[in-house]
Amino acid sequence: MAQFSSSLSDEVRYTCPPFDFTYLVGTKNGESEFKLDEIREMIAQNIFLDLTSDFAPHKRSIRDNIKAAWASQDAGGRGYPKSFMAFGLKFPLPKFALP
Repeated sequence: MAQFSSSLSDEVRYTCPPFDFTYLVGTKNGESEFKLDEIREMIAQNIFLDLTSDFAPHKRSIRDNIKAAWASQDAGGRGYPKSFMAFGLKFPLPKFALP
């Protein structure tokens, strides 16, 4: 439930999570530390490739297949979320020109 003001008319009740999956993004890997602008560019490039590349349908298919595993309870039975994803891109990123 979310309420955006003191009025009950602004109350939203919805049992599903707000997102199907979440990417956790950091500024460091084993070899480098990235600036915030570089992280933003990497995220933008990943979204662009996810929408336009020939590999995008395969990525969507993989995400759909693992959603079933997310629905099952974790091994300890605690019900923790499991819908976290990761992505990787070669850095420095090539620049893609939009038509």
